[in-house]
Amino acid sequence: MADTNFRGPVTSMGALEGQAGNTATLEPLDGPSIDYQGRAVPDPRAFPFSKDAFAPGRVDAFYSTDRFVCVDAIPSATSTTTVAAAQTPSTTAGVALSLTTAVLGTAAGVAVWAPGIPIIPTNTTVPVTVSAIDFGFATGTTAANSSTVVTQDNSLFTLGQWLAIAGAGSGSATNRVLMTQVMTRLANGTGITISPVAATALLNAPIGQGNLYNPNLPPATQFGPSAASASATEPYRLAGLAVLFDPAQGVARNLTITAASIGSGTTAILATGYDIYGVPMTEILTADGTTTVGGAKAFKYVSTIAVQTAATTVTPADISIGVGNLLGFALRVDRWEYTDIRFGGGLQIVNTGWTAAILVTATNTTGDVRGTQNFSTGLFGSSTGSAAAGAPFNGVKRAVVALTVPAVRMIGSNPNAYTGMFGVTQA
Repeated sequence: MADTNFRGPVTSMGALEGQAGNTATLEPLDGPSIDYQGRAVPDPRAFPFSKDAFAPGRVDAFYSTDRFVCVDAIPSATSTTTVAAAQTPSTTAGVALSLTTAVLGTAAGVAVWAPGIPIIPTNTTVPVTVSAIDFGFATGTTAANSSTVVTQDNSLFTLGQWLAIAGAGSGSATNRVLMTQVMTRLANGTGITISPVAATALLNAPIGQGNLYNPNLPPATQFGPSAASASATEPYRLAGLAVLFDPAQGVARNLTITAASIGSGTTAILATGYDIYGVPMTEILTADGTTTVGGAKAFKYVSTIAVQTAATTVTPADISIGVGNLLGFALRVDRWEYTDIRFGGGLQIVNTGWTAAILVTATNTTGDVRGTQNFSTGLFGSSTGSAAAGAPFNGVKRAVVALTVPAVRMIGSNPNAYTGMFGVTQA
């Protein structure tokens, strides 16, 4: 399609058009405009406008920088056993540890570890079942065989929205997800009704977005074949023609390994999983027998935790796998100055705890391809004007991360080369 130049300004009025009786007409594709590689504001001195030429680079302009909010959530409390409780690892390399299988909600609005979550990895079409770190954009309390779900705020949901409620599916009270659809929002401001109904009773179960965005409610069975259903989850929300990355579902964290000792020989494990976008990734974590050792990569989904280097002398000491205080960035960050990081009401004022995206080829021992922030060591401003060191995530304090992509990275990103926005390829 050819470039188009025309006399503006351009106004996108959407549903503001109105109809007789001052009734707005809402259309399924109403939503924000989508501008490839962002926007530019022309220099008013660039006169006359070179609209009829064919060569590129004809108009002086300034890049209109966007700040993308990529995380807006309360991370679950840091724990050494979230992913796998203390257990004796095998003395045979390649044998997997037993992962935590329970969905244990802690408080309203706090995302938690959720096993049994289906995702469709990048560049594939078939769902795989994984465990998710800090899953979902909301929480809900379900009752067995009931269509009612009590949430902290039902304005977070839309009619017809497809949901994935961890642990609420039939067949298991701990690790079977329920793919369901919002039927109504109750007048009390907290309740929604869903179909299919929840099979189990859960307190503050994490709720994520299903991968089907048609807002229409399913037709009755007598009018045709059964309606399509979401088959997996993904961290996006419907916005007209677009599905927007959802900062409420943007938490990705590092894994940790803790061992009682290493007197039986060094034990290393290989973590296999996916990043926030469903791209496969791996990392080797090695226990030191003294402290909790944290990884450098930000995982969103975990597939397996397997012995990489087995202890060799006597019975290995118990090890456990948890989640740490590193939060991963959803966009590549080369400079701390392009970040806006807040925690528990305070703004980060120096780059303590920040790690830039790696620029080398990724392996299972390199850092994160987009960069991370350690919230336990960051320095955050306070209401008194002073600054205080951060702290481990406690399931109470909210983390908000906003990022700016430099102009040269944004305009250099295209379908054939997008490392400027998303970093080098995961490994």
